[in-house]
Amino acid sequence: MEIDVNSVESFFSAYSDAWSRNDAEAIKSFWDIDDMPLYIPEEIDGVYTHWDQLNAYWQHNEGFHEAVSLRFREFDLKPLRGGDVMVAMRMRWDIAFTQPIGPSGGIFPETGNCLGGDNHVVTVLRVIEGQIKLTAWVETPMAPISYVQQLYRKDVTPGFPP
Repeated sequence: MEIDVNSVESFFSAYSDAWSRNDAEAIKSFWDIDDMPLYIPEEIDGVYTHWDQLNAYWQHNEGFHEAVSLRFREFDLKPLRGGDVMVAMRMRWDIAFTQPIGPSGGIFPETGNCLGGDNHVVTVLRVIEGQIKLTAWVETPMAPISYVQQLYRKDVTPGFPP
């Protein structure tokens, strides 16, 4: 199997569905579990490089998230040595939160609220036994000044100036 834009789009559509089911085992099934993970979510001050850390994070999210929506777009692929492919993309996320304790263990003030945002994501994919699997995941929001400017541009009243 070759990793191309069409297979990447299909893969991340299915990965998004796993997240919307809020199911840690379904999410994990998209990963190469025979390799050490590299996972950096934007909301965590640290890097997950062991399966016990990553499993605990995903399992915490099952109770922390009431609903999750991830949408991926603008895929840029870079072949790597050995057949792996690095993918840079945009991710739109929306999450409804249900628990007062965040994934870092601290009080989470947004319990009962919904938040959303746009992130840059870089992943590494590989084919294992005919299936695409993740080996690395890094997400980051835009720089605050750029993000705020973008929000102000989106908030201009339609039709202004007259």
